[in-house]
Amino acid sequence: ISTIIMFVAISSIIQLVLYLFIGDFFFGNDNFLNLDFFPFVGLIILASSLRVFLPIVLKLLQNRGDSIVSSWFSVLYAIIGMLLNILFIVVLKMGIIGFIYAFSITSVIVFIATFFYLKNDIIFKIDKEIAKEAIAYSFPLLLSNVILFIYQYIDRFILAITNSISDVGIYALATKIALLLSLLHVALNRVLNPYLYSNLNKKKIDKNRIAKVFNYNILLFITIGFLLALFSKEFVYLLAPSKYSN
Repeated sequence: ISTIIMFVAISSIIQLVLYLFIGDFFFGNDNFLNLDFFPFVGLIILASSLRVFLPIVLKLLQNRGDSIVSSWFSVLYAIIGMLLNILFIVVLKMGIIGFIYAFSITSVIVFIATFFYLKNDIIFKIDKEIAKEAIAYSFPLLLSNVILFIYQYIDRFILAITNSISDVGIYALATKIALLLSLLHVALNRVLNPYLYSNLNKKKIDKNRIAKVFNYNILLFITIGFLLALFSKEFVYLLAPSKYSN
């Protein structure tokens, strides 16, 4: 447990430092809420980093069969957050600033509570074997999460640099073309997932065959994605109305 806790703490500190250093570039004063990065957006990032141990505590409580304490953690967390939001937003009428204060105070309380629960499990030592296994398991997930983050948030960065409504229209049309790849991915997954699980249920799993199928799957999507990117201008030109042709 101590290795996992230390590993999560170190990775969270690294992410926090990166966010605080480069966050102003992405969430500067031009964000849609017109908030200064320091202190407001930076405070949200800092408060979010204080919550990283809550999922660990809830999972530990679940594994240790202490469902009552787990329920208390969840209920108190929700009640404190709700009461602070009512205080700052409804009573004091502080708007989005009030939400930031409520979120930050709740995060501090959650951090203190989780720290006291985990204090007996925290040993300032990392088991190298467990750390290697954790990194080997989580690294592919990290890459996929980074790509997913880019996919989910790239729109706001693109829209921020557009010069006109026409540019927004062209971008919206291009995203619809790219959506075809996502639809194909969903369709193939519905075919491949039953095949994967049927093989996993067998006593002797042919890992090479499964790996080969998914390698071909990845190669197919890379090829289609490359072709869509290569001829994206032509696709947009064909599908866009004539007034966008210039």
